[in-house]
Amino acid sequence: MHQNQSLREVLLAEIATIAPILTAQARESEKLGCLSDATWEHLRGNRLLGFLTPRELGGDEVDPLTQMEAIEALARIDASVSWVVGNLALGSAYGAAFLPVRSAQRIFAERVPPMAATNAPKGQAEPVVGGYRVNGRWAFGSGIHHAEWVISTTFSSGLELKVPLS
Repeated sequence: MHQNQSLREVLLAEIATIAPILTAQARESEKLGCLSDATWEHLRGNRLLGFLTPRELGGDEVDPLTQMEAIEALARIDASVSWVVGNLALGSAYGAAFLPVRSAQRIFAERVPPMAATNAPKGQAEPVVGGYRVNGRWAFGSGIHHAEWVISTTFSSGLELKVPLS
């Protein structure tokens, strides 16, 4: 419990530190329809995008209470920031959980990358030489403007999709 408490305090302190810029940029982000550059730069410089990712891949692997308190603290400042951070952090955690080990080690080698994710299978995946061709249209991808990776599910006509990224 002590480790979770100190991590909770660290994350909440980081949120308090960036609160003024998040507040100042809220209207700009709303106007843009995505987080402003200034907001994004401040988020990239802290631990929030990796707080759900396993420790072995560079994240903090927070407990559910810490996760909710951090997201709630962000929501009190700017609900859009809270939504995007929560989705990108969860996307990275999905990637960490479900990628093949070698691929995850490669993708997470330097830091936890922001990953947008949607798990509504709206596309089609077809096997092609060297991998798969994905075609489709997804209704949303929260945080996609800031993501370095996108995780998206597809229908595969009964095929089992295992896409090595190494």
